[in-house]
Amino acid sequence: MAATAPAPGEMLMAQAARKKVNQTVSDIGARQEFEPGTLAGPGL
Repeated sequence: MAATAPAPGEMLMAQAARKKVNQTVSDIGARQEFEPGTLAGPGL
């Protein structure tokens, strides 16, 4: 069985996971602007 590409469902899951990670990173960046020092330091 040679699957050359992931199933559409798997691709959607991966896409959603990436989007969630990007959103989390954005949230952390925004929060650091207002609450410096409450999260992991610079470089994260």
